[in-house]
Amino acid sequence: MTSTLITTLNEKMQDALLHDFQEHLLPGKAGQYFGRYRGFHLESVFQPLVAGEGGILGYEALLRPSLGRTLQVETPFVFRYIEKTGGLVIFDRICRTLHLLNFLIRSDNDLFSSH
Repeated sequence: MTSTLITTLNEKMQDALLHDFQEHLLPGKAGQYFGRYRGFHLESVFQPLVAGEGGILGYEALLRPSLGRTLQVETPFVFRYIEKTGGLVIFDRICRTLHLLNFLIRSDNDLFSSH
């Protein structure tokens, strides 16, 4: 399912932005994907959005950028750097696609299994 999905997403991104995303979205640990863009390593984490009575309403996707997978970098710094050097639209699409892929993988495995 996921390989077909990433192929479809890549084709849509190529059509929309004339850019190949396969070089930026790579399989990683535990079936999750990670991203690479301009030397930054990009990972998704999902924070639950909790209702007043304790139920989970949904999840917020958060970006965890680093240099070389070890040196954590603040997310606002990465966005400012990309904005100043150009490529913000492509970077945005990489992050959104990364979150979408990882959310779909997690939802298949465990996000909704206990609810």
